[in-house]
Amino acid sequence: MAKRVLGPTGSRRRRRFLLVPLLLGVLAAAFYIAGAQAVSAGTSPQDNGLFQLDGNTLPTTCASPFPGVNAGDGDDWAALFTHQPTPPAVTPPCGSDGFTFIADGAGSADHTYWSQGGSKDAYDPAQGPWLWKSNDVSPDKNDLVNAFAAIYHKGTAKFLYFGSDRFDTSGDAQQGFQFLQAATCLAGAFGGQTAGGTAACGSETPSTPTGCTPAFSGSNVGYFVDPATGCPAHHTNGDLLVLVNFNKGGTLGLAGVYEWWGADGAGAGCYGSPPAGPLAGSCDQPVLNGTGANCSTVTPPDDFCSVANTGPLSEPIWAYTSKGGGATYKPSAFIEGGLNLARIAGAGSCFPSFLAESRSSAGPSSGLSLQAQLKDLAFGRFQLCAPSTILTKSASPTTIRSGQSVTYTYRETNDGRDPLTSVSVTDDKCSPLVRGTDDPGDNDTTLSPGETWVFTCSQTVTTANSSVTNTATGSGFDSGLNKTVTFCANPGSPPANTFCDPDERAQATVTVIHPATDLNEKAAITVTFTYRETNSGDDPLSGATVTDDDCTGKGGTVSFGSGDANSNSLLDPGETWVFTCSFSTTSGDNLTFTSHATGSGTDSLGGAVGGTGDPKENESVDVNVTHHHHS
Repeated sequence: MAKRVLGPTGSRRRRRFLLVPLLLGVLAAAFYIAGAQAVSAGTSPQDNGLFQLDGNTLPTTCASPFPGVNAGDGDDWAALFTHQPTPPAVTPPCGSDGFTFIADGAGSADHTYWSQGGSKDAYDPAQGPWLWKSNDVSPDKNDLVNAFAAIYHKGTAKFLYFGSDRFDTSGDAQQGFQFLQAATCLAGAFGGQTAGGTAACGSETPSTPTGCTPAFSGSNVGYFVDPATGCPAHHTNGDLLVLVNFNKGGTLGLAGVYEWWGADGAGAGCYGSPPAGPLAGSCDQPVLNGTGANCSTVTPPDDFCSVANTGPLSEPIWAYTSKGGGATYKPSAFIEGGLNLARIAGAGSCFPSFLAESRSSAGPSSGLSLQAQLKDLAFGRFQLCAPSTILTKSASPTTIRSGQSVTYTYRETNDGRDPLTSVSVTDDKCSPLVRGTDDPGDNDTTLSPGETWVFTCSQTVTTANSSVTNTATGSGFDSGLNKTVTFCANPGSPPANTFCDPDERAQATVTVIHPATDLNEKAAITVTFTYRETNSGDDPLSGATVTDDDCTGKGGTVSFGSGDANSNSLLDPGETWVFTCSFSTTSGDNLTFTSHATGSGTDSLGGAVGGTGDPKENESVDVNVTHHHHS
């Protein structure tokens, strides 16, 4: 073993003194780093604790806790890629609300490029027109290998994240990322090669569409189209374009976010700053300006930033090929960024389509022209948007007489994340429905999330029933899902291209009364007959009485009233006894009635006096009752 020589600089004592300042430096650095990590999460895309914008793709694990409590916490691309669901599952990975990864490929493995040169960004897809082909027209430095996007929320704020990697890093580059609110696909095939992945249109998309606006004829091969109609796609107000310039070393230059405004469904509009934006209705001007917006150095207002890797990375975990060989990132091979949607008035809330593009560029600070020539593209589906609506219905008044009018009010509310077009409400018993003032809303042609459209319908209800129930059904088209959102009688087996929403049906019941009169007059008439029986002879009569079968037959009773002056119970000569008989009638008919009365008695010798054989002891009285009806 060699002898260790200890000199002045090699003595243990000397090294002990040298270690002290070194140790203090390490401790100071550790405290500094710990302090930097302890910065609380903020509200900007790079420090909100949702996603890491740090110039790399790792880690592969989802953030925990989520959201993170410190700036720099959150998920990253490798975690989203690792935990993305296997179709047909659609649950977003980790803490995201949506994620897409587009394996575009490079060289012969790439089958989607812009066609016919020129600019596309400044124009509506149908008017540009946006065209694609499988021919490789892209320089290597503009050849995108993969593209990816994610969306998160924190409270009511939403944050969009985007990124890509490219094949060659030997030159400067400018990239664009578009977030579209309309479901879009790439129609047709070239040499038997479709766009592939989620970019290609399905077999259900018409290849020779009709009824397009503006008019379109012939084949749609090579167009960006609406998968439901096959017609060339259109921009929607609130679509976004993000542009980022950077050089081959990863230095960022100009960057900006543009919002589409002025759309009319027929190709109008432009990318720029809409009337509600900072430049109050300017085309070609960014709504968010990201000059120098490097995520590592950006200062408030930091609503948008991007970053590229400035050194080599032993990443990514997904398939990637670099020019010259290798499967890891060289400097500036990878770029990512994010923006706060809450800072863009009118921006969309759900984006079913995502497009990454490479653009011609003279350098990172050469400008953000929307007229740059586009090269490669990576396109596919992004968010599985979640439509949700609530239809309510009320009646006024709720109780009516048959033959009166009732007004129904319908409120169609978008309580989901997807904007809906072609919105309508129908009623099985009332039409037409008239749209009034949105409450809330802007009375345009899109039922945006949070808006409520108000309809009314009036009808005269004539029915013998005690109530009438009307059923209303709402519907709207979700371009992100490419489906009609409506009520389904059998949600387990919905009609084709239909998203079933149980809240798209509402009923209202009106009580119907039927007031009427039917006069049925009942005359409560009492008829009283008075009989005066007089002894005109000279012999007292016992048992003097009067009978009236007609009166007693009506329920009356003949009763003695007065006349026995000496109370001897004898009808003495010259006395007159008074009898009465009464009955009542309630008949509603006219009444003609004759009373026949007979008086009789017994003389002192026991002989009968009067009776039916004595004309003077038989009397008749006619009674006439006439009812006068009033109604």
